[in-house]
Amino acid sequence: LELSTLVQQTRLGHGAEEVRQEAATRLQADPSLVDETPFLFIGSQDQVVEKLLALRQELGIHHVVTRDPDDFAGVVDTLAGQ
Repeated sequence: LELSTLVQQTRLGHGAEEVRQEAATRLQADPSLVDETPFLFIGSQDQVVEKLLALRQELGIHHVVTRDPDDFAGVVDTLAGQ
């Protein structure tokens, strides 16, 4: 069994905090839930890398599909070989 996630929105770097707040408002949720969900990757590149590693360790998610491969490329480069 392979667990995966389909990431609905990514935003790395500049403007990420604003996007995080917008997502929380749109979802009518606390911003901390935006940080925790495996369906939104919003923050600095380091934050997203840490989130991915935590998802792998805590939930066993090894396969990630994103709708924004260009924004996500730096994360993939950082995680290559891990």
